[in-house]
Amino acid sequence: MTYMRPDSKESFINRDNLSGLTYIEPGGLQIMQAGSGMQHDEFPKVEGIETSGFQIWVNHSDKNRFVTPKSIHVDAKDVPEVALENALVRIVHGAYGGKSTTHKMVTDVDLCIFF
Repeated sequence: MTYMRPDSKESFINRDNLSGLTYIEPGGLQIMQAGSGMQHDEFPKVEGIETSGFQIWVNHSDKNRFVTPKSIHVDAKDVPEVALENALVRIVHGAYGGKSTTHKMVTDVDLCIFF
């Protein structure tokens, strides 16, 4: 999973053999459930402009290790948010505060980022 921070100055390009070419814009994400295998690479959309994001690796259980691979692209506007008194919570996968994502991996995890 690659998540670009909302304050990133630029995007990443994701290429994989399932979804083709997509742009991971600031605040957006790309999930690759590799399963039985897929090809993939990512790189900055514009060289020389600092990008800010991170990758999160989810280890599936043995029974789900070789599931059918899938690629999930989520635009920044489609990442649910919950406003707290002193923070903004972006729900990258799963659920928090009565809101949830529409995308799902085979491993059910709740992953939220607090800003």
